Amino acid sequence: MTLPYKAAWALLATVVSIGLNTALVLAQTLQVLYWPALVLRMVVLLSMSPALILVHWTDLHWGFHPPLPLCLMLFWMVYLTLGSRIKTELNSPPRANRRALLVGAGALTAVGCGASSLYPAPETIHHDLPLADLPETLAGLRVALLSDLHRGPVISREYLESVVSQVNALKPDLILMPGDFVSRSDRYFPDVTEVLSKLRPTIASLATLGNHDNWEGAERAQQAITRAGVLLLHNRSVVLNSDRQIVSRANRGLCLAGVDDLGSGNPDLAEALRGVGSNLPRLLMSHNPDLAEEKSALAINARVDLQLSGHTHGGQIVLPGIGPLVSGSRHGLKYIAGWVEGPQWPVFVTRGVGTSIVPVRVGANPEIVLFKLALQNQKSMTRSS
Repeated sequence: MTLPYKAAWALLATVVSIGLNTALVLAQTLQVLYWPALVLRMVVLLSMSPALILVHWTDLHWGFHPPLPLCLMLFWMVYLTLGSRIKTELNSPPRANRRALLVGAGALTAVGCGASSLYPAPETIHHDLPLADLPETLAGLRVALLSDLHRGPVISREYLESVVSQVNALKPDLILMPGDFVSRSDRYFPDVTEVLSKLRPTIASLATLGNHDNWEGAERAQQAITRAGVLLLHNRSVVLNSDRQIVSRANRGLCLAGVDDLGSGNPDLAEALRGVGSNLPRLLMSHNPDLAEEKSALAINARVDLQLSGHTHGGQIVLPGIGPLVSGSRHGLKYIAGWVEGPQWPVFVTRGVGTSIVPVRVGANPEIVLFKLALQNQKSMTRSS
């Protein structure tokens, strides 16, 4: 096949693949077509994967976003060139059986590795969290961080119930959930209520909304969460006092604050912390970790001892030697997962337990995080896992 023919076929393949992917995304919005469209879309994305990896990886790591159609054109030409060579090799009688066996074994291995990563069990991560001004009666408090449940077509209710059982087994005093309870449809909110109602903290469960919750209906999300007995912190705060009781205000204790999602809602940190004494340590829930970089949040110069976030899923797909393909953050890899030093306060970003866009995790296993609060005797915060 000559170069002009390869270019023509590559252009056609590029147009078809982009158009088909767009059509399948639209088809996924219909419940009856979700799974067939998802399967077909995964096939399309797999064929486009080298170009997608190049686009997203260069954007994340180098700050350069090459045009996807151009990348697809180049890779389709590579496909056509390699494909003709592989066909020639496979048709060679002395080598046909051996090469067919190698190709088949490679394909099966890839499929097997991918399938094994679809629903890995969440890891339990332990951290000590020293806080300045923490009352002695709150030392040893066990705080579970559970984010990005994403109940939807891919994440089943049974899976989330097993996650809840895992959380309950940790015997947490508080459970903090910074958003994204559903995906794709508001019809999953009743399941969210049922699942969250099975949480068993000794004190309370608290939550904020994520972008998917707002997209599927903020009012319904709020109702589903509160009906489960979970306290919703929507641009507001409460205090866990020295007697381990949740109250609106107290002179001593632990402030628990939450804001609306940065990308899909209207977060108001000033309102969330209004009236909170400066001598109270503060844990702030924000679904999107980028709040720590927002000028409006930084302008109030508020005390935040630790921001707890999710949203990025740890990259969800992290390839060996390549790294995360996407982050969900406007700040590249900075807030991909774990401990991060923001401009004014520290942030912890959990990988969460669900998935989004594609039903797979590679190199970024889901996690449940348990913090054990301690008195801070030094200026620097110590952390252990």
